[in-house]
Amino acid sequence: MIRVARAFVFFALTAAAFGQVGGPVMGYLPDGNSLRTIHGIPAAGSVGDALSAGRKLTQVEVSPNQTLALATASDSGELWVLTPSADGSAVGSAPVGGATAGANRFVFSPSGNAAALWFSSTGHIQILQGIGLSSAPAVRDLDASFAGGDPAALAVSDDGLWAVGAWSSKVYAFGPNRQVTLLPVDGAAQALSFFHSKADVAVFTPTQVVTFTDIAGSAAPTVLWSQSAEAAAATNPIAVGLAVSFDNAHLTIAGNTGALFTFDLATGAAVAADCACVPTGLVGLGGSLYRLNGANAGAVKVFDAATNDVWFVPLAAPAEVGGQQ
Repeated sequence: MIRVARAFVFFALTAAAFGQVGGPVMGYLPDGNSLRTIHGIPAAGSVGDALSAGRKLTQVEVSPNQTLALATASDSGELWVLTPSADGSAVGSAPVGGATAGANRFVFSPSGNAAALWFSSTGHIQILQGIGLSSAPAVRDLDASFAGGDPAALAVSDDGLWAVGAWSSKVYAFGPNRQVTLLPVDGAAQALSFFHSKADVAVFTPTQVVTFTDIAGSAAPTVLWSQSAEAAAATNPIAVGLAVSFDNAHLTIAGNTGALFTFDLATGAAVAADCACVPTGLVGLGGSLYRLNGANAGAVKVFDAATNDVWFVPLAAPAEVGGQQ
């Protein structure tokens, strides 16, 4: 009887989500030159038709606050900002004033208020502060060429004052006054994340998960998990994403095999999940929700760090509605 009741509730939610015209927008999914609107809620969602930005683009990344996306123009390498309409039915586009063309990579801050661009040819980081990027943001250039090569991971704080990058076995923090700090980590960092609205940083290496409180000051480390180098060599853990929930309550790590580990940052307790997918990262959808993969996966997987649930969202309104995995 309980199972029947749950099924009834699930299908009722599904009907509500699919029945709303321009109904709740969960977020946006890059798909080639376009964005697709993810409608509904994690338990009953669908991915809509592609919304063209009107030009050929590469490296489309959606902000965690789901209000805009960044992309590079395929022909010129110029940075563009894409702005979806409130109901997710259209998308506008404009060049980003002041940003240098040819960025090889860009990342958003945890809340999407700032972004960091990486340029392989110069070894420089360019930070964009104050997004709305459709108007010219404040742009700050940092020289990281001394680190050698491309960073394995890159992160920027919400206020745009700090950036952190991982090179080989070193993690450098770049401050607002051009100061550079070496953070004490064990091993080669694979993933980094700032906390929301803080100068606190989380780092994953094969031998530890560590957080640093206030890198602008004491940079005090707290180790949440660790294992020996021998154990790491045997298990070969590879992280494709690390993120902190919007309330800074949960820290989640996504592994390349589909394993998900979430730490309760108040208690230090950890729980595991498996997305039964090949995640490409942890893309914030607001709150404790993350998108795990992209449009080429057949069905988008969504993870809720607060409940430890994994859901799938089909790429088109299906004849049968899927449920929790």
